[in-house]
Amino acid sequence: MIGVSEGALSCRRRAAARVVCLTVELVGCRPRIWRRLVVKESIGLHRLHDCVQHLFGWTDYQTHAFAVGERHYGNPVSRGDRLVADDRTVTLRDLNLSVGRRLIYGYQLGEGWLATIRVERFGPPERGQRYPRCLEGERAGPPETFGSVAAFHRFLRSLRTPDSEASRTWRTILGYDFDPAAFSCEGMNAGLRQLGK
Repeated sequence: MIGVSEGALSCRRRAAARVVCLTVELVGCRPRIWRRLVVKESIGLHRLHDCVQHLFGWTDYQTHAFAVGERHYGNPVSRGDRLVADDRTVTLRDLNLSVGRRLIYGYQLGEGWLATIRVERFGPPERGQRYPRCLEGERAGPPETFGSVAAFHRFLRSLRTPDSEASRTWRTILGYDFDPAAFSCEGMNAGLRQLGK
């Protein structure tokens, strides 16, 4: 015989799996640098961090944090009245986000990089599709070596005069030729597949 409490437990259903379409845009970059990313709602914020790193060509050698309202998640730290909770214990689903809601992603805290992550829509996962997946975007991510939007913009201005001393200096620091217009969804997705869930 099934007890009342057992019957109640067996009737509970797991929440249906959903995916979330996000727009990730770097703050202050002109022209715009952005990506449209689809992830499972069950993705941990630490994995979303990995995705953002890949989307902009960064290598995760600096501190990061997500801001959701007054809450902060990332590399766990407590400084005075600011607590950054461990992002390895939180998923997008845990945040109860709605369409239009924004998260702020900070990388190289201080002068570094900020990205807005806006929820565009929720939906069912496509059968046979792997996530995370980049749908579209524009322009190459700024090399993290520059450390700030201002320095990146100075570098972009120097590219207009490739034979100038400033341009040569930036290219020496960077170590490779940089094409600010370059973007490839195929390239993004090849790397995202390596990240897994």
